[in-house]
Amino acid sequence: MNRKNTVPDSVGTGIGTQVSGADQQNTEHQIVDSLIATPTEIFLDRNTDMNNAQSFDDMVAVMYKYDSPEQIADAEAKFAGASKEKKAAFFGFAVVLLTKTEDLSNIQETITGDTALVVADTKPGAKLEVEFVNREGLWKMSKSKIVNR
Repeated sequence: MNRKNTVPDSVGTGIGTQVSGADQQNTEHQIVDSLIATPTEIFLDRNTDMNNAQSFDDMVAVMYKYDSPEQIADAEAKFAGASKEKKAAFFGFAVVLLTKTEDLSNIQETITGDTALVVADTKPGAKLEVEFVNREGLWKMSKSKIVNR
């Protein structure tokens, strides 16, 4: 099941992408009861959506759906003024590094107050650690890193 975090009707991302028109139907406030959508569920949905992205702009839309404002600001700073070619190159690099959702295993979640940590084994033998913060009842990804064993 693909859960949705809230996204405004039209999002100007600040990184050269706009979510509107037909895409709006897929991102309009399909509000999830955050008591049901756990960090693990959000993690899996975000990972699936990232793997389904067809472009840099698609990845940005996923980020705006699932990531914390701090994570978004960090990405905006990294890609401020980036050319279309640089964004396309980043997308190509990201596609290679993404682990397919079905290749994630041993997923563990720890919630401490308004923060959570989801850890998953990746098929290539590394661990993916993803931190979340709870913002107004919604879990948002705040940081992720791959930890080699």
